[in-house]
Formats: sequence, structure tokens, C-alpha cells
Amino acid sequence: MKVLDDILKIAFTQGLLLTTKQIKEEIKEFLLILDKVKPKVVLEIGTARGGTLLLFSNIAHEEAILISVDLYQTIEKRILFRYIGKEKQKIYLIQGDSHSIETLRKIGGILRDNKVDFLFIGNIFNSLPRGDYRKKDKRGRPITGFLPINNT
Repeated sequence: MKVLDDILKIAFTQGLLLTTKQIKEEIKEFLLILDKVKPKVVLEIGTARGGTLLLFSNIAHEEAILISVDLYQTIEKRILFRYIGKEKQKIYLIQGDSHSIETLRKIGGILRDNKVDFLFIGNIFNSLPRGDYRKKDKRGRPITGFLPINNT
């Protein structure tokens, strides 16, 4: 996929804000799988520099909701991340701890009755959100979908 290769080049260019430390071959294979699913709701915990958010937005459904949760959402990130994604996609940036009730409420407010199709937990094993992947939506239904966990 030419577009995927172009987006991967951006995400792996050192010095840019929108970079990732994923293993390029692994993330590309995963993106090819995810591309077949076209998730409509993406939740990323631990967005860091936004490289994976950039990649996921290009694979997600045309009208997807993408939620980015990170402890540090600088003003530069907030401005730049507004330009990630496709025209009809909605990207929400939440600065906060994925363990906190306040953050979970914010996520719930965005999700409303939608379920998470794809949950990505980034390189955060020093503060792994134990149990985040076992969370249920506000109706008590388990959040279902992909659950890749990265430790690069």
C-alpha cells in the first residue's frame, strides 16, 4: 500500500513530533490486519509523540472516533494532533491518567453508546494500567476489539 508506506515514512522520521518507536515491520503487518477491520472507535492510551495515532487514523474508518489519552498533552501536540486524521474523523485528546475516574468519565462522555473497536496501550509498562483492558462501558458491556500491548 503506497499510502501506508508514505505514512510509515513520516512516523519513523527522527526529529519530527509525529514519530513512533514501534518496530516498523511489526507495526506495518499489524496495520495491514487492522486495515481490513477499519475500526470505528479507537482508544489509544499512552500517545507519546503521536506517531501511532497518525498511523491508526489513516487505517481507521472514514468517520472514526479516535481518543488519545496521555499524561502529557502539550499545546504543540494539541495543535498538531488537530491535523491528524481524515476529514470526517473526530479526534479527542485527553490529558490525564488512564487509572483516574475523571479520565474514565471523559472517555465515557465521548463514547456515549459506542463501543471501543480497537484499544492500543502504548509503551507504558512502568505504569501499566492494570485492569484498563477489563473495563466495561457504561451499560456494563465489556469493551471488545483488538488489544495490542507494546513494550518497545
